[in-house]
Amino acid sequence: MRIVVAALVLAASVARADPELGTSTKAGHAWWNDRVLAVTPIIGHSRGGPYVAGWAAGADGKPIDHARFYELVGHPELAHTVVVRRTLGVAAILAGTALGIVGARDLAHHRDGGIAWYGAGLAIGFTGIYVTVSADSTSADQAKQFADDTVVIGARGRF
Repeated sequence: MRIVVAALVLAASVARADPELGTSTKAGHAWWNDRVLAVTPIIGHSRGGPYVAGWAAGADGKPIDHARFYELVGHPELAHTVVVRRTLGVAAILAGTALGIVGARDLAHHRDGGIAWYGAGLAIGFTGIYVTVSADSTSADQAKQFADDTVVIGARGRF
């Protein structure tokens, strides 16, 4: 008899009811209200007041890159565009720096064309900085809409 009672107590302590279909294990929250993807606007300030300067993406509470965000919301073409623009921007920065060094060397040795090489290096370098910084043309509102329209099932822990 003691063995039967012990087995029943053990079974009752281990067994628990599964949550009702469509509910989360978190009390009071449904599974569809648990946002896996989040978009947070970055607020800047100027003389005219605050403005949205950009946005940050997060998945399951962890920050992620914009390219990864686009892959998760089903826009691989935007992810590709971000990666290509960053790569081209960094390449332009390196090329502009190299041309600027050549131009500065030519200027120091009083050679013809030094100022042209130096100016071209500056222009290419600053263009590369612009392309790298503005690699993503999606606004915070558009990114928020992408996140709201996307249902990520079973994505927890894959970021």
